[in-house]
Amino acid sequence: MFVSGPAELAQTTAFVRVTAVTAVLLGINGAVVGALRGAGDTRWPFAATLIGQYAVALPVATVGLVTPFGVTGLYAALVCGAAVPAAIDYWRYQTDQWKAVSRSYRPADD
Repeated sequence: MFVSGPAELAQTTAFVRVTAVTAVLLGINGAVVGALRGAGDTRWPFAATLIGQYAVALPVATVGLVTPFGVTGLYAALVCGAAVPAAIDYWRYQTDQWKAVSRSYRPADD
């Protein structure tokens, strides 16, 4: 429809597949981050996003740009930029440590 040649079609297909995987990871992360933020635990999601974007995705994208990996490296950066925060936030949710943060914001029982 918008692609004219087989090379462009192959590259577009790869991009759509990578985007589909990334969308699933972003959905998981969004659900977990919503629960954490709702409980008042905002520092972990913030740190996870910083780590995922700046400590992981940016270097992976740079490797993709300066090496023969090319577009594949950029695709890897997209997936890593979504997978790392999702993994960190999911781990935080599973530890139940966010419940202590939530309790600290509740008013004392009279």
